[in-house]
Amino acid sequence: NEKRTEGSVREGRGAPGPWRSAVDWIDEQSQLHGERIALSDASVDVTYAQLRSRTRALAERLRAHGLRRGDVVALVLDRGPSFIELVLAVWRVGAAYLPLAPAHPPSWRQDIIQRAGARLVAGRSRDSAVPGLPFLDLAEASPAVAPGPEEVVLAPEDLAYIICTS
Repeated sequence: NEKRTEGSVREGRGAPGPWRSAVDWIDEQSQLHGERIALSDASVDVTYAQLRSRTRALAERLRAHGLRRGDVVALVLDRGPSFIELVLAVWRVGAAYLPLAPAHPPSWRQDIIQRAGARLVAGRSRDSAVPGLPFLDLAEASPAVAPGPEEVVLAPEDLAYIICTS
């Protein structure tokens, strides 16, 4: 049995272990390989150390806007490294995200955001804001935010995201 496990690990099929969240995995990689590239596209390369630092800072901004464990935040943002950073920050708070494209009609976005029970909207344009809900403008410079409570420990039962289809 030991030989079979060793072969599985060499073939990239490591023995199953305890559940770990994506946030836990990113944090571990930032400690082991902080200088390695974690995210990349045509305009930016982000190392694991930068990814950890950026997502922790974004999580503090989300908390400062009232986001808590179990809440839903609407992300009105095109896909790319910034989107991934924001998703990880949402998970650091223990919240779930609702991805919406900025190109969606505003009335449709507003209806989906309200039906999903989102407590916050985050985006790069005030056009993404929804009346009556706090808005985190990602285009604005990040103000210094005092560190909040320790990050939550995620569990497999935690809601990660909500996907709306037509």
